[in-house]
Amino acid sequence: VARDLAAIEGNPEAAPWLRDSYELQPAPTEGGAGQRWSNAIELAAIGRWRRAAAIFEAIAAELPENAGARFNLALCQGWTAQNEAAAASLERFAQLEADAERALHALALAQCLDPRESAQSVDVVRIRYPIREASRLIQKLKDHSRLQVHVLDAQQGELEEGVKDEFYLLNKDFVKDADAATMENLPAIVGVVRTRGTSLELEFAEPAADDARPGVVLEAAGDTVDPNGERIVAGTIPLSTVRLRRMWGLPSNAGPEAVHRIRLIVHEQNYRAVWPETPLGWLGNKTPREACQVPELKRILRAAVLLNEYATEAAQFDIDLSELRRGLGLEPEPTLDGSSIEIDRLPLARLRQVRAESLSTPRLRTLFERALRFSLSLAIQRAAATLVARPADRDQFDAVPAFRSLIEFARMRADRAAAQDWIG
Repeated sequence: VARDLAAIEGNPEAAPWLRDSYELQPAPTEGGAGQRWSNAIELAAIGRWRRAAAIFEAIAAELPENAGARFNLALCQGWTAQNEAAAASLERFAQLEADAERALHALALAQCLDPRESAQSVDVVRIRYPIREASRLIQKLKDHSRLQVHVLDAQQGELEEGVKDEFYLLNKDFVKDADAATMENLPAIVGVVRTRGTSLELEFAEPAADDARPGVVLEAAGDTVDPNGERIVAGTIPLSTVRLRRMWGLPSNAGPEAVHRIRLIVHEQNYRAVWPETPLGWLGNKTPREACQVPELKRILRAAVLLNEYATEAAQFDIDLSELRRGLGLEPEPTLDGSSIEIDRLPLARLRQVRAESLSTPRLRTLFERALRFSLSLAIQRAAATLVARPADRDQFDAVPAFRSLIEFARMRADRAAAQDWIG
């Protein structure tokens, strides 16, 4: 159990709000619900979270302005994997809570639990073309500059049932030289082409009246398929999913450094131009640009930017979101001085805001150890760099883990020069 818990705590793919520890708020001294409240806390302590949630739900209905009851209800719902209900309870808690920081982080946790894609959706179209000559089809698809091989001759379970080959359809010719890839010439994946039984299948989202994608596939396939395909609307997909989870056609010869650089420029483009103009469920299906004009959405928007900020950190992208914040009318997140905070009680998501150089060496070591335990890369690197810059204090800490961390993060960023500097 301890090993599994450590693996969860140290998983950087999970946002820090999901890995932090939370305590049920104590019963109020007034209001008449004290005994039931205390009973619910006792039930939660022995793992009877559903029963505790039912009690807190009743109390919240009786005391609709009590923030603590709503927070406790949210925790019990979350502990029983009722994510949407927990998110709704956290949203209500944030409306009631007087402490702005607690309300902010409750909203961030809520958005982690229930991402809420946009209500706006687009069609997903599927066209199936009868294959005339399978022996030449695959080679023709491989030779076309707007198609990129994903899987050929798939093994059982590798692709959807019945699919043998799969290609990505690109919106422009693929880039041959990874080092020459830029946002201007990098192709986006705008559809999927599959061989399924006796058909060539094209699937793509957000079709336009004069959509060129079917024509590109028919051009690639040539006379190996019947151009009179069967077209259906296979379903719908949220607009936010289409825009924010777009994939890109990376050059097949791309090494680690090139891949990291390409992923970085794609993410920068996303935060600069795509995300601000995409409707989001948490913003009432408004875009961030629209939501920043609505006062009651400002805190939710601020929490959403925090989640984006952590996503860039977890992926080892040093992307500064200050410009995004300014464009949305949001203040910079506050920097925290170590002289006035309790490092071991600070929310995990706030460790990145601590000014490491303001800490005494013992407190700095606490910051480094806590950040390392929870794999919070930015806090780890700032604390580690500050630690190793204090050679006179080496008797107070072991510098090896700090150096090791700095080297490892440089390696993850494919920054050989930085890694060598720390090794040297």
